Amino acid sequence: SPFFWSWRGGAHATAKTMIEDILTIRADRDNYYYGVDELFQFQPNIADNVLREAPFLAETLLDGLIWRSHKSQDNLRPVIYYLKHLLQDMDETQMLSRGLISYIRFNHPQTIMHPILTFSLDLLWDRLAKRFFIMDRILTVVNCLIFILAECWLVQAGEIPEPNKTILAVGRVLVYTLGFCRLLYWHINQTFLAYRHKNLTKINKHIWIPYYLTRGSSLISFMLMLNLLAMMMVEPLFICLAKSEESLVQFECQNYTDIMSLLYEIFVIIGVFLYVALIMELGSISIKLSEFRVLCLRAIEQIVLCFGVVFLVIFSFAFAINGMTREVEAVTSEEWSDIGATSSTLIRLAFDAMDMVAVQSVAYESPLLIVVIIIFMMMVYSFFFNLLVSQFCGVQASLALDIKGHARLARGEIIIETFK
Repeated sequence: SPFFWSWRGGAHATAKTMIEDILTIRADRDNYYYGVDELFQFQPNIADNVLREAPFLAETLLDGLIWRSHKSQDNLRPVIYYLKHLLQDMDETQMLSRGLISYIRFNHPQTIMHPILTFSLDLLWDRLAKRFFIMDRILTVVNCLIFILAECWLVQAGEIPEPNKTILAVGRVLVYTLGFCRLLYWHINQTFLAYRHKNLTKINKHIWIPYYLTRGSSLISFMLMLNLLAMMMVEPLFICLAKSEESLVQFECQNYTDIMSLLYEIFVIIGVFLYVALIMELGSISIKLSEFRVLCLRAIEQIVLCFGVVFLVIFSFAFAINGMTREVEAVTSEEWSDIGATSSTLIRLAFDAMDMVAVQSVAYESPLLIVVIIIFMMMVYSFFFNLLVSQFCGVQASLALDIKGHARLARGEIIIETFK
């Protein structure tokens, strides 16, 4: 069509004129004429095509779906939103409009704040998606409570009384049946659908993964599933099952080694934080909470980057100090004796968890070593941590104008997943 070739060939001014002409309401004595149905009938992917080839026409298309009266009533202006093609797709097999999905996946916070898009998203959220989302997250909260009770609350140091063993065993079984099996079924189903409908994304030249794993909550639930699977491999209930003649349920036996116990504790810690991260998505029920959640996620990115650089500096200085054999031998303290002790000491220094009296004693015994330590502290405290604070301010400043848009984009992704 001429419209297709206009925006595909770079004649964007012509394409804009065509959109405005098609979406202009006209009338004669008998009929009204409005080309929105014909536009989406012959160009069902118009939103996706416009966003790919000429993004600045996106708002022109949306403005054409709104009729505004030139008269006012009680200082209010009558407005009509033509929502049909943002809610219902021309293809009846599609659960949600391809146009609305394209605007959400465009991931532009200013565009998503267009009045007709915010109205459409709020309508879908309040009437349909909100109830199913809350029901799903309530089940996640229940699984989290069972996990905390079975892995943290009911666990006791030393010998576990016999009645508590039964309760603990039931809790552990529920963790793996309600938690792991539910996640396993959901991810198998989503992966099958993604590969069946070619809904994939490329992470490098040869590897494609399902697109749903690019969402934060889906990736966290996938990591939680793998973590629960790893817990099952070192679960004392399964390893020590029927190993004693006195009782069927045991949590300590010869087959359960100290390394298994350490790994199990690490997996429990990871599981608690992953469950809490999943529950945090409940903040999407409120735009205010979602705004704060988006801000926290952006801040976490800066914290991870800063801590990564700080740990690189810590290990660099640890190797440097370990090479100063003459100065290390002059120090009586064991905190600088080898690479492990030096790294531990620098980590405590970096995070202000060390008594400075020990550092003062080094100043009398090795002046060169204390100079290196002071340089390390200046780099960490004066540069990297102050840089982190400035990054926080920059994140807040960059998100201040578009924070509501980011929150609505996060809610839009939830609506898409809910409709699937």
